[in-house]
Amino acid sequence: MKWWLALYLLLLLPACSKPVPETKQPGSIPLVAFDYNKLKKPDIEFLSQFDIVVTGKFADSATVKRLKSRGAKLIFYDWLPALYYCSSGNGEWAQRVYDNKEFWTLDPSDSDPNPMGSRYGCADYFYDMTDEELNEARAQSLAEEVRAHDYDGIFFDWGSGLYDIDERKYTFITDSFQKRHPGMDYDAAAGNFLKRVKDTGLIVILNRGFKSKDAALVKYADIDVVESMFTGAQCGDKQPEINIKNEGKKKVCETWFNTPQKSMKIAGEMLGQARRVNPNAGFVFLNYAFPFYRQTGDTSRPDNAMYEKLPDRQAIFYSLAVSYIAGASGFTCGDDVNINHVVDDVYFFNIGAPMGEFQNIDNHTYVRYFRNGIAVISGKKNSVELQLAQDVKSLYDVYNKTSLSVSGAKVKVHLESQKYLEAIELPTGRLYKYGY
Repeated sequence: MKWWLALYLLLLLPACSKPVPETKQPGSIPLVAFDYNKLKKPDIEFLSQFDIVVTGKFADSATVKRLKSRGAKLIFYDWLPALYYCSSGNGEWAQRVYDNKEFWTLDPSDSDPNPMGSRYGCADYFYDMTDEELNEARAQSLAEEVRAHDYDGIFFDWGSGLYDIDERKYTFITDSFQKRHPGMDYDAAAGNFLKRVKDTGLIVILNRGFKSKDAALVKYADIDVVESMFTGAQCGDKQPEINIKNEGKKKVCETWFNTPQKSMKIAGEMLGQARRVNPNAGFVFLNYAFPFYRQTGDTSRPDNAMYEKLPDRQAIFYSLAVSYIAGASGFTCGDDVNINHVVDDVYFFNIGAPMGEFQNIDNHTYVRYFRNGIAVISGKKNSVELQLAQDVKSLYDVYNKTSLSVSGAKVKVHLESQKYLEAIELPTGRLYKYGY
């Protein structure tokens, strides 16, 4: 049975009556996690509860076994348009490309720029994906390597084809392509390669496939991904200097939040682009967060305050709630594609499939009802009255880890921002699970 079909069939199971984490989310969109760092034992335990885990490098066999112990599929990272070739440590595939670079790459000359590889003392070679011999050899090489490590698929970064090349103004690549292949479509060539990968039976995940011309590359994706739409780990102009427990005095950055109105608009547009081409493809909003800094000890003396690093749960919940309300899945990473200070069991509270469309309460507040619960986001301190079915006896607040009493099939929930260093209110998100 296909893994996504098995997930869909979970919808037929009765709703859970206890507010406890569950290890799988039903529906066509699986739970997807990303971590490119070396995994420690607690990381492996957390990640093994997801349906899909994307790693930067192949994990060792013992880690693979533990990650897959609960049925997770493992995905290897690859760079869609190019590869690095370094002075040493190149694998068999990189050497094969180098030996055939005059035919297989768009930038074979030693004088061609290396805009990415130069950071590592390497050359980067951009594939000429019009070459069918290259496409076939690359697809087979990837399939063999992935399966040799007991992985299940590939996450292709720069997955939007020519859009990624143009966005970075790599005219040396676009000029070379047009000179070699006048009038040919770069994205069509990339699509031919992705089709060959799909034909090997591997799971294909793209980064921003919907940004390709007419979103054509999404046709070959099982899942499309976009980053940093709702929260991000970008340092602003203000970087407060604080005393951090066990670390001393440092300048720190806090998580950036998009507004609910802009987040929902962006999500609707991106999902629309992708699903017009491939309505069966999953979609994941991958967001980022810095740690949350909570004051400890004597809070009456801010000038001598000590802070501890904690997961920014507000960012995690907000990003996931927006994703669910929009009709997608979501995950929040630390600032370097890791799970440092972003681990939370919110992902494993199964609120089921959506029941109807989302409700826009006041352009600041959005609500969507699901089979087993409710997702709410708000851009301000707010109280929202939720209408429930008659058989719902309580509502479990996953964020606050408390059970709310229901009266007359209604309950009022309160959303309020935690206190950040800059003393500003930021958007909030909540998930609630039905109790019967």
